[in-house]
Amino acid sequence: MQGVGETIGATPPEFQVLVGSAASVYPSLAIGARGAILALACALPEKCVALFNLFQQGHHEQARQLQFVLARASKLIVSELGIAGVKHAMDQRGYRGGIPRLPLQPLHDEQKETPYRPPGCLGARCREGVISNNRVELMRRFLASII
Repeated sequence: MQGVGETIGATPPEFQVLVGSAASVYPSLAIGARGAILALACALPEKCVALFNLFQQGHHEQARQLQFVLARASKLIVSELGIAGVKHAMDQRGYRGGIPRLPLQPLHDEQKETPYRPPGCLGARCREGVISNNRVELMRRFLASII
């Protein structure tokens, strides 16, 4: 956030600063960013647009709550699973994600089976039920819960 703030402060008002992290869209808009270019928007375009629109309309509490959801989604899909995770999430949503270009590889079975504790889960259970060891199934459920 400091870098975004410094960039906004050092540029003329007509220069449009865009951020590239779904985890910081709302606070970046609040300090003067004009928009965002997000990997997460490939998989969740309507939620990313909704956050921007809520902010523009002055619905800050709703925008803030959606920011928390997008930050969790970005951590799981983009940060932890990378481009292959974004492409897989796109496929799950009915878009054409496909496989990543070389040298990147698609998700491996080991990645899909890695234990993962979804955001907001405490202990051995969470709202959706018993925690699964299948990361892809968790992503599918998480995506379904936020769209």
